[in-house]
Amino acid sequence: MKTKFSLLFSAILFTIAAVAQFEGKIEFNKISGKDTSKYIYYVKGDNIRIDNLGAKGEVLGTSLVDLKDNSKYVAISPNRKMYMDVSPKKSIKDYSTTELKKTNETKSLYGFTCTKWLATNKDFGTTATYWMTEGFDFFSPMLHIVKRKENLGQYLMTSELIKGWCPLMSEERDRNGNLIEKIETISISKETIADSMFTIPKGFQKFEN
Repeated sequence: MKTKFSLLFSAILFTIAAVAQFEGKIEFNKISGKDTSKYIYYVKGDNIRIDNLGAKGEVLGTSLVDLKDNSKYVAISPNRKMYMDVSPKKSIKDYSTTELKKTNETKSLYGFTCTKWLATNKDFGTTATYWMTEGFDFFSPMLHIVKRKENLGQYLMTSELIKGWCPLMSEERDRNGNLIEKIETISISKETIADSMFTIPKGFQKFEN
């Protein structure tokens, strides 16, 4: 009996560790009005690479985030073969009236159990819905480093409750229920990511402000 319990306990610990140490690729679309942009997260330990793709799959821009350095990230322009350090500032908008809460509603997305979270802000008059899953520990600290400017990102940054959570689907709607913006995961794959994915390409010049 003790042996079976030990094996079961070990299996549970292994599963938790595997999820917490996610390494792989997450692809998602961002829909704003009639515009759709595609992005890819590459995640390995404290390193995250964010690629913004064009219509033909070409990389338009890349952001390199090191979670050990919360003061900046590196923005890379493949076309110009340049890079620069970016230290985003806090939004000038006041998001203090944002109310973010976790519901008891769940559903499965891409094999992950997701919980529905709701955010409202009376000043902006919009409601955001997030389907969040646990175990992707990189997301919250990454969000605070890059400081995404759209409401879907800003609403999440108002609460410490999202630590350890990551949205696989999120959308913002106005008072009349009209869609303002939607971010939807396309695929999630656990795979080994080469260290070279998180380095500045050789020959690229640093842009100085």
